[in-house]
This record gives sequence, C-alpha cells and structure tokens, in this order.
Amino acid sequence: MLKHATLRSRLPETPLPFKAQSDAQVVLSDNLVTRRVRLVCLVAAIVLGALNAWAERYSVNADGISYLDMGDAFFRGDWAMAFNPYWGPLYAWLLGAANAVFQPSAYWEYPLVHVINFLIYIFAVFCFDLLVREVLRRRQQREAAFADAEDSSSPPASNAILEGALVALAYSIFIWASLELITQRLVTPDMLVAAFAYLASALLLRIRRGAASTRTFLALGATLGIGYLAKTVFFPLGFVFLTVALLATWTATKDWKRAVRYVGFAAAVFLAICSVWILAISANKGRLTIGESSQLTYTWITYDIPFRNWQGERTGGVPQHPTRKLLERPALYEFAAPVPGTYPVWYDPSYWHEGIASRFDLQRQVVLLAESAARYRRILFSYLQISLLVGWLLLIAYAAWRQRSSLKDVFSEWVLLLPALAALALYALVTVEPRLVGGFALLLWLGLFSAVRPPREKQARMITIGMFVFLAAVMSLLIVTRTTPRVIAASANGDAAHEAWRVAEGLQQAGLGAGDRAAIIYPSRQASPSRMVSWARLAESQIIAEIPSDAAADFWAADAATKERVYELLAQSGARFVLTEKPPLPDATAVEGWQRIELTNFYVRTLAPSR
Repeated sequence: MLKHATLRSRLPETPLPFKAQSDAQVVLSDNLVTRRVRLVCLVAAIVLGALNAWAERYSVNADGISYLDMGDAFFRGDWAMAFNPYWGPLYAWLLGAANAVFQPSAYWEYPLVHVINFLIYIFAVFCFDLLVREVLRRRQQREAAFADAEDSSSPPASNAILEGALVALAYSIFIWASLELITQRLVTPDMLVAAFAYLASALLLRIRRGAASTRTFLALGATLGIGYLAKTVFFPLGFVFLTVALLATWTATKDWKRAVRYVGFAAAVFLAICSVWILAISANKGRLTIGESSQLTYTWITYDIPFRNWQGERTGGVPQHPTRKLLERPALYEFAAPVPGTYPVWYDPSYWHEGIASRFDLQRQVVLLAESAARYRRILFSYLQISLLVGWLLLIAYAAWRQRSSLKDVFSEWVLLLPALAALALYALVTVEPRLVGGFALLLWLGLFSAVRPPREKQARMITIGMFVFLAAVMSLLIVTRTTPRVIAASANGDAAHEAWRVAEGLQQAGLGAGDRAAIIYPSRQASPSRMVSWARLAESQIIAEIPSDAAADFWAADAATKERVYELLAQSGARFVLTEKPPLPDATAVEGWQRIELTNFYVRTLAPSR
C-alpha cells in the first residue's frame, strides 16, 4: 500500500481510492544539485535579510508604535487596552514578549524590534523553502505522468539542473518580494502574513498531489487561523484557501464526501482559533466584528476621508466621538482621552471614526479599481517584473512551439494561482500597497514559472535552463545593487540615524519627556506620522494634540496673539511641551521660544502651566 494513499478519516483507516506518488517515490526534488542550490539560496536569503535588517534597525512607523503599545498592554494585563479591534494580536504578542523578556533601554528598543522582524523573516524563508520543495515534488509527479503518457523511459538527466535553476529563480523572486516589496523597514505583520500564505500553499500542494494525512488538514486549519491572528485579511482569504483545499482533495480522491469531511475538519480548526479573538474584540466593541481595519480602510480610501481627526466631512456618517477640535484656524485637535497609547489617535482609529458611513458606491468603486490597477502596474510591471514577464512568455511560447506545453499547463497550477489571484483581487477592492501584496505576487510568479514544461530534448531543455538562470541572475544583481547602498548608508550614518532616540535624549536633558504629555505640529508638507511620533515612545511621552500638515502653514503665518492662543489651549489640554520639525520662520528660536534639540532637526517649546 502506498504511503501517501492514507488520507485517513478520523474513524476507519480506509485507504482512499486513488493512485499517486508518495514522498519516498518523489526523489527528484532531493537530488544533490537541487539540495546544494537550495542551501546556497537559503543562506543568501538569510544573509541579505540580515544586512537589510541591520540597515533599517532604527526605523519605526506609526503602526509599529501601536503594535508595541498593544503588546505591552497584553503583558501587563491591561485587557481593555489589549483587545484592540483594529490591529491583529499575533505581531503585538511577539513584540510584547521580546520587550518583557529583554526590557531594552530606549536606545535598543527599536533595534530589538528589528531583531524580531528578522526572526519573522527567517520563518518566512523556511516556509518558502517548504513551498519550493512541494513545487518540485509536484513537478516530479507531473513529469512522471507525462512520461507515462508518452511511453517514455526514465526522465532526462538534465532534470536535476533544470530543477536547480528553477529553485534559484524562485529564491531570487522571494528575496525581491521580501526585501523590496514587503521590506524590513516597516514595523508591520506583513511578513508574517506572507509566511503563512507560503505555508498554506505548501499544504495545498501536498493535498493536491495526494500525499496528505489528517495532520495535513489540521496544519492547514491552524495555519489559516494563526494567519488571521496576524492580520484580519486572512479571515476572508482563509475561506479561499479552504475552497482550494476542497477542490484539491476531490481531485486527489474523486470522493466528495471524504473531501468535505477533511476540509470541514480544517475549517473547524480555523474557525475555532479565529473565534477566540473575534469574541474578545466583539465584547470590547459591543457588537460582532472580525476586525475593523479592512472596512475602515475601504471607507477612508473610497471617500477620501482623513485617517486622523475626522469630523464628519465627505460622508453621510455622524461621528459619535471624534477628536476634539479646539480651534478652527489654525486647525487644532486634541485626543487625550479615552483611548490610551503613545499616539491615541492612531492606537484605535475605529473608536475615533465610530459612526462613519460605510456603504457601497459603484461609481467610486470603479474609480478605486482603476487606481488599484495603476498601482499594480507600477508594482508588478516595473522594469524588474517586465523581465520576468517577458522571460515567462518566451518560455511558454518556446515550449508550445516544440509541442510540449500549452496554456493547459498554466491552468494545472491552479492550486498556487487561485489563492494568489484572489488575494490580489481582494486588495484591489480596498487598497494596493507593495507591502500588502508582495507575498501573493510571489505566489503568482511561482505558479507561472512552475507551470513551464520544457521539451524533453537535451538541447531544448538547456535553452530553458539558460533562461531560468539568466532571469535569476538579473533579479539577484538588481537586488544586490539596491541592498548595497542601504547598507553603506547605514554604516556611514551610524547612530546619527537613530533620530527618535536623539530626540528622546534631548528632551530628557531639558527635563521633559518621561510621563509628560506633548503636542506636535506637523510640517507644512504632507508627511506620514512616523518621524513625528516615533520619539514619543522612547521618551515615555504621550502625544495628546496636534496641528496637521494642512493647517501648519496657517499656524506659522498667524500673528503672535493667535499663536499664544494655540499654546494656551495646548496647555489647558494637559500638554507640557510642543514639538515640531524646523520652524519655517528664521526668528522662531529667538522670538517665539523654540529650542533646537541637539543633533536633530526637531525643535521643542515648553508650555506654561495652564491657569
């Protein structure tokens, strides 16, 4: 009896009625050439990841501040703060555990975060390596089936080199997707999402080739459930993976009842894991919710609503508890309570946007899809990706010309392609960013290239191998040329790049920071919150008020009486000082009391206690 033909039910251990190859028979993926290429590529991926992590060791974004605050809340038992419906808990748990164990100083906290990011990256590398091995075994199974159909003897000797070339290309695409699209600069769980997508896809391929057992479906359900804990998007994607698993099980067994039974078991595990977090955040929110990020992001993007300080504009919704607008011009907002965190306005955006109208608008959706298509064109059809597309088309055309391949071979890789396309389509409905779609773009390319079935003639196969190697070399060269300047710049800048820590140190020397509340004035140009808020966590301050970018010019152009009114309102709100980047007025330090924080481009002004 074949080893893999025991897709067992939980009751009788009856072999399933199908014939396929076991792992013991699939030996091509374990040949010496492939093992050596995999090992070299795996080491190269880890080394490049380590260099990138080191180059970005001081960077943190506003999302990362919220995840760090959330992780701390879990480990000190502040459940009201910990059960945040906007952010997934898994990444926060990892960051919180690292802080609880190592208790880093202000200088080392952000580098420790990037150590965790690097460990997550290594996890993604090994999940991808498992996926690559499953792809090779699936190709071996297909090659054996085609050889039987053609009455051919043993597979060509060049198969080992061909598989090694495919591995090199797959890893080069993986490194591009991980370091250039997802990146290690951002403190987000997107690398975790990609890792679980690779792991789930590997399990689907194992099911498709008939080598699955009950444990495979248990692992699939657990992978999808834990993926949801990393990010809410895995909840709808989980059902896509389960549907593909159902089709793959039926394809392997030709038995719908058993397929439904096994996939139902995986679905039960998936929902059981998800339900724990869903119940927790639903209780905190007072209504049933699987997470607030997707719906809120859709409304923000569709109606061009501000991410912060929404007051009811541009939609029919009525804000239930918006941030408090202290002054009309310049626009001044305060958000000291009731949401906690270093930057409360971004710790739980769903609270401040409660009451926002989220409805489907066909015209706006069409516009959004057009914008998503333009972003996909920039991401997937850059000069780097064009080389992949042209290379793939040439390989498919050449194989078809030699009457060895057709579009049927592409469709045969539906186990990889369907989840990837579903995820890309799902993001197109809401928002498309490189870090969000990087892992699924990799699955798409891997499915397309694994579908290439070269002719059996030695010369024709060597042409295919040469194309694989050429594309891998181009990808690798471009990755190295993009990584090297980042590493050189990080070496040259040294500690000077740790701007957030320098700001925190400067505040401490001025007797400010720890335990103090603060306000910020954004630069007049449109700026992300990252640089303006990353210092606050290291300084142990809480930002409770702000003047946004679109109102900063009004503030700096205002007369002295208006500015004093702003300072007075900030002091009344509880802020002890206000921080900004370099003021546009040359006499701001001499006349208005702004003091530069040494070795940074930030300025601070102490606020008089409120009368």
